[in-house]
Amino acid sequence: MVQLDRTKAKSRCREWQLRVDSLRKTKSGSTSWLTRKVTGVTYTQAVRACEEWAADLDEGRAVAASRRWTFGEYRAHWLECCGAEGTVAPGTLDARRTELTAAGMHLDGLMLQDITTSDVNMMTAALRRGESPSGRALSGTYARRVVGAVRLMLDHARKAGVIAANPAEDAFSPRDDTPEKRPVSMRELAGVEAALDPADWHARAVLLLAETGMRQCEVMPPNPMLWSAWDEAGGFLRVGDSKNANGLRLVPVNATLRKVLEVSRFHLQLALDVDDVSGYPILCDDWGEARSYTALYHWWCARRDAFGLPGVGLHRLRHAMVTDLLANGATLREVQDIIGDKTGSVVLGVYAHTTLEQRSEAMRSLDERRRVQDLYKDAGT
Repeated sequence: MVQLDRTKAKSRCREWQLRVDSLRKTKSGSTSWLTRKVTGVTYTQAVRACEEWAADLDEGRAVAASRRWTFGEYRAHWLECCGAEGTVAPGTLDARRTELTAAGMHLDGLMLQDITTSDVNMMTAALRRGESPSGRALSGTYARRVVGAVRLMLDHARKAGVIAANPAEDAFSPRDDTPEKRPVSMRELAGVEAALDPADWHARAVLLLAETGMRQCEVMPPNPMLWSAWDEAGGFLRVGDSKNANGLRLVPVNATLRKVLEVSRFHLQLALDVDDVSGYPILCDDWGEARSYTALYHWWCARRDAFGLPGVGLHRLRHAMVTDLLANGATLREVQDIIGDKTGSVVLGVYAHTTLEQRSEAMRSLDERRRVQDLYKDAGT
């Protein structure tokens, strides 16, 4: 049991992280934990929830090890486990489900124990030829993701004792062939933010994501961020467990977001006719109900062209925040702590983009340091 809200005494805390031994070790040899966040419960209730979760996991492991599975059966079982354990973000879980659906077109009827590396390679080749759920040839980038999802699922089966080895471990992974998406500039985001009214929960969500770089799963159901997470005096938001960093994280609130939160809170106080909204989700409607990512997604897709961001997904707001932080002198460690990246590999490998203007400025500064113009002063150029 880990107490997430350390600003309160144990008896008053209502935010907890449950931890259950995953029965495997990390690379360093220490215990690997399965974690789940629960809110609105006392310590005693959290302990009971942890015990029930551990019992469910043990039962699931026993079932997994005692029967023969087809790929399709284990696919459904693994996705259900991921959802129940809460170790995978909702968006990631949806992506895994879609990827494994594509793989299932070619592997669902095979017994898990009989699948070979050749079977996985033939699946990949078929998807690349167009034998996919959409009927179109998959890009190398997406086919690579499908192979990765299969590898993760079969590794779970190996650790559960269902199969002796993971046949996807040595399978061929196509090369990434999707062009890098251009980064969204802060100038573009400033124009979007100026057109948004924080009294509308959709706009409030976009503003919150753009100004903090948080993931949707950190502020929306199944664990919506409450107004109590905003420490107005301290100037930060408290974020519980996230995808790549466990434990409490403090995200600074800048002047822009502070004004957004103040306006939003005042609007909700009037709409709900209450003085204290601390127990309500930050991203709730005028009736106090937390709203889903799906509703936000459809709202954004209907308006992003008008905002001058055609084809830009909400997650790109996180990319824009990281890029801007690094461009304005923030250190890698500071960016890691702000967005919840435990190792720094996500910041550098995924989120840190550069614009042509930034690259050109870097080259100009190199010219200035080398004093290139002096090299040619005697050449008449």
